[in-house]
Amino acid sequence: MKHSRAALVLLVFSAATAVAGAQTVFQPRPSDFHFPDSAVVRAGYARALQAPLREVIGRPDEIHLSRYHGHRIKYRVLTEGDGVYQLFLVEHRGEFPIDGAGSYVIKRNRDSGVFEQVKIFLLSDSEFFVRIFPDPVRGSRMDVVIAGDTVHRSVRVPLQFNRVLVEPFDLVAALTRNVVDWDRFRAQDALSWSEQLQETARRFQATGKLADVFLAPEPTEMIPLDRLRSRLFHEYQQEPGRVVSGVVYPSRFHTDNPETDEIVIFPYITESGRFRMTAFAGQQQISVHSLVAQFPEAYFALSVRRPDSLSIGNLRDDD
Repeated sequence: MKHSRAALVLLVFSAATAVAGAQTVFQPRPSDFHFPDSAVVRAGYARALQAPLREVIGRPDEIHLSRYHGHRIKYRVLTEGDGVYQLFLVEHRGEFPIDGAGSYVIKRNRDSGVFEQVKIFLLSDSEFFVRIFPDPVRGSRMDVVIAGDTVHRSVRVPLQFNRVLVEPFDLVAALTRNVVDWDRFRAQDALSWSEQLQETARRFQATGKLADVFLAPEPTEMIPLDRLRSRLFHEYQQEPGRVVSGVVYPSRFHTDNPETDEIVIFPYITESGRFRMTAFAGQQQISVHSLVAQFPEAYFALSVRRPDSLSIGNLRDDD
């Protein structure tokens, strides 16, 4: 099975490279991503992507079946504000969401027709994506956003922007692997924990106590509050079922007067692939996004509680 999967990825790369007119052969490793790549469909639009905007605007929606993944891909054109957007949307549950995992949103300036960026969604979540920009010196450059936090800025992508638009995303990942830890996006394998963790959160809201299914808290670590969301995703990816707690302080060195009482956060991924952070101050549910916005320069004294895998699976029966 591993050999056939690798061969399939190579076939996808070969097809896309042939359309893009590249001369070198790239030898990728099998995909790290669970979303189906639209590379073959995008490569088929290589000329349309470069066409004058008068030929692009008003073009009807078109749906294609990817013969490699068995998924349908919708090509769509939108005009909004100063931009003309060409979208390649992957089907998820019978729909084509713009923020679905694997979707490409390509923006050109409406006046000049110049490419400005492409936004690629890594999960079926509007806060997990990369933005890649043309760069006349470096080929392209990329920002990486995880759970709303920009964790990498201006990462060099040694690939011309027109190739970024038609090549498989695995090529971008392979070329930037020394900077970006792409393995963190394998969290889809952990969906089985979501129901148990949501049940734990409901019980915490009702009782103000964590169910007796967690190990002792680990030592506290002080982190910038504006990195809390991406850290929550990291903890979830490392071991699904972890619960994070902590207190907000005005700075790393001023810990005498906390800004908040203890906050308890339950990170998980829903069945639709969206990352959620259910948080409580006491028994009152709060928004992690609002917390970060309220204290943008603050620090969070983070502590992690790991699940006892032998007992958390029986949580529902422990009434």
